[in-house]
This record gives sequence, C-alpha cells and structure tokens, in this order.
Amino acid sequence: MQIEVFVHKLRDKESVRVTRYNTHLVEMWESDTRIGQFYREWRRAIRPHRTAPLTRDFNPAGNDVAMANVVPKNPYDFKSISGHSLISITPLRRINDTKSPVIQRQLFNDLLHIKQLVEPLYQQIDLRTKQGNDCIESSSLCLMVPTIQEDGRTQHVYSVMRRVGTMNETFATV
Repeated sequence: MQIEVFVHKLRDKESVRVTRYNTHLVEMWESDTRIGQFYREWRRAIRPHRTAPLTRDFNPAGNDVAMANVVPKNPYDFKSISGHSLISITPLRRINDTKSPVIQRQLFNDLLHIKQLVEPLYQQIDLRTKQGNDCIESSSLCLMVPTIQEDGRTQHVYSVMRRVGTMNETFATV
C-alpha cells in the first residue's frame, strides 16, 4: 500500500495537506459510499485493453459529480463543467476568484497528474484557514477518474467528493 502526503502553505494563513491513497483502498474503505459506487461505475465502463473508459462510455449522473475538460496543454485553459446535467462551464483560471491560490495550485497539479498518468486518484484533502484568531479546518475525501479519447489521450477528469469533517476553532490569545 502506497500513501503519499503533500503539504502546501500560503503565508501562515492557509495550508492544505493532501494524502494520496492507493486506489485499491477505495474498494475497501468506500464500498458502501457514493465514492465506491462511482469507482465501480468507472471500472465497469473500461473496455478490454484500455486503461480508462472512453469518454462516450462513461456518463455518471448526479449533482455530486464534477468534470474537467483537460484537453488543452495549458492547465489555465482547462474547463470545469458541473451541475446536474454538466452544463455550467467555467475556465479553471477563474477559480482564484473564489478559492485560494493553494487550492487552485493543488487542483491543477491533480488534473495534470491524472492527465499524464491516465489513472484514478483517491485522496484526502485537509484545508486549514486562519482568519484572525479563528481557525477553520475541513476535510474531504475525493476520487478523480479520467476518460480518454480513441487515441488514448485523456479528455475529461470526473470527480466526486465526500466531506468527512469540518471544525471551527478559536485559539486563545495569551
């Protein structure tokens, strides 16, 4: 079993810790969750002699599914497509309008990793944000899976996420 941990920080205000797990753990840890169901759907869509399903063969449904078009070479040109029928399209470079640069950098790294390796990515993301004396922590599990074009290049990355904890904490000042 392989586990990798990455920590990214933005000036003492924010940090993100990403723990990547071997995808074999999805079947064990997530067997009865939406992530486990999503992973089984993805695996069933894979044709023989392929590493991932063709984009036309994998059409997951649900409000909890997000998709990114990763065909462009520049990650800033990747597009996020979400919503019930996957119709809301946003260029990923706009993510910094609403989210932190740390999260944006992590997302780009994840998408490039999946695009290049054409393998699923199962990870836990722990975000810690300080605002004055307050600290907000959240933790989520995420599974990201690729779909490919006929030529074997990655076209889309689908993801589903499950929140596993949120904690608000006030640090006492002495």
